[in-house]
Order: sequence, then C-alpha cells, then structure tokens
Amino acid sequence: MRKLSTVFTVMILVCTFSISMAATPPAFTGIVSVESKTVKPGDSFTLKVWLTNNNYPTTALRVPLRFSSSYVTCNYIDFGGSLKQSNMEGYYIINGTSLEFSYIPDVVYPLPFFANDSGLLATLYLTASASAPDISVAVDSVNRDSTIDVGGQIYHIWRRIEFSDTDGTTLLPDFIAGTVEIRHSTDIALEEGMLPTTLSLAQNYPNPFNPVTSISFSLPTRSHVRIEVFNLLGQKVTMLADGEFPSGEHKVEWNAENAPSGIYFYRMTADGKSLTRKMLLMK
Repeated sequence: MRKLSTVFTVMILVCTFSISMAATPPAFTGIVSVESKTVKPGDSFTLKVWLTNNNYPTTALRVPLRFSSSYVTCNYIDFGGSLKQSNMEGYYIINGTSLEFSYIPDVVYPLPFFANDSGLLATLYLTASASAPDISVAVDSVNRDSTIDVGGQIYHIWRRIEFSDTDGTTLLPDFIAGTVEIRHSTDIALEEGMLPTTLSLAQNYPNPFNPVTSISFSLPTRSHVRIEVFNLLGQKVTMLADGEFPSGEHKVEWNAENAPSGIYFYRMTADGKSLTRKMLLMK
C-alpha cells in the first residue's frame, strides 16, 4: 500500500506541475503601420507598410487598405525586401481607392512562417493626381463585417487586417494609418492673404521614424502653442513647444533617441482647442 500511495502522490504532483506550467498564451502585440509623405500633384512615389512588435510566428496574412480620396491611386505593390518567405506567395488586388495584399504559404508541411519582431510587409507604388488640390489623403485600414444567411444560420465574412499563426489562430494587429499630404508648394513663404484659415496639426513625417521626426502645424492667428508627447499609458514624455507663435505654418522636431520603440501620441493645444495624432517610433 505504501508503494501504491507513493505512486499516486507522484502522479498528482506531476499533474499539478504540468497544469501550473501551462501558461496562458501572450496577447498578440503586432502593429501594422503605413508611412506618411508630402508630395506634389503629378508625383509618383512609394509608401512602405511596416510590421512592428510582432510576437507570434506568422504563416499567412491579409492587409486591406483604402484611400480617403481618389486623388491618390495605387499602381502596383512590391514585396521585394519584405518579410514574405520564398515559400510564400504574395498577392495583391487594386480596385479604385481600395487595395489588398496578402501572403499565402505553399502547401507543404510544416507550413512556412516568419517570426521577425519587425520588418517591411510591402511597398505601395502610388501616383498623386496632377489635378489634385492641396489635400490630406488618409491611407487607412478596412474593417468590414458582412453576414450571409444560409438556411437560417448566420455566417460572418470579415474584411480586415488579419494574421494567422502556425496553429491557425487568427491574430488581429493594431494599425497606424498613413497620410499623403499633397501640396502645390511647400517652400514658398506665406504672403498676405495666404495665411491659414483654420488651426491644423499635420501627421508627423517620417512615420514610422527613427529617431527624429518633424511635426507641422498651422495657426490662423498669433497663439500660445503647447505641443506635448505622451506614451500609451498617458504619461508625458516631452514638451516640444510652449510659447507664442505668429500666424502661419510652423514645424517642430522630436529627437526620440532616448525613448523606447512604440506608439506615441502628440497633442497640440492652442486657442483653447486641442488636436491629437499618433506616431510610431521604430528602432
């Protein structure tokens, strides 16, 4: 009896140890982001789509994007230098102001994957319309849930940014939109009658950045301006501006050499109004 009791005790201890070691899988922390640029009407240019903070092996993905204006069009998408493995196929579809690209693994066992913390996902080759006015065009993600009824059973068909790990689990990354600033002229001093009519805060450039980025803002009248940077916890990281600025276009820079990689928010306060945008530091 003593030997049998000892065996049961050992089995219980082993089972207890195994259960305690079965930790909950970590949350997916990946971030997909699109860089921002300032261009002139008629320019051909590229925007890079990045992945950062990835913490799962990825075997497939799809990234649907859309432009907020038809003044920017996508000509094609290139996967050169990206995270796509040689035994994955890269596909893309362009339809007016929307596009989608994907990685699909070859049918082999085991499935190919990448486990990089960060890297390039794709390069978008774009054109700004020659007839475009001065305009800001957002390059945003798509998140659409369509449903179909099959014999009384409702099925969901999602169109959204999705990754798949080697176990077939669907992973949903965070997203940081990009902005294409189309400007007829960016280096001509403002003359009388050409001053900004509204308070505005532009998307930082470049974005993502490492370690220096510029932030532009416009003032319709002379104002006291505060520009602060915060981390995801809402803690103030630095103050970029705190003083009087004349009406017109202005720019400040942030050197984030001593800050860790991640998402940050910058907030401008002027004339009793606040404007906030997101940016991504990627080292």
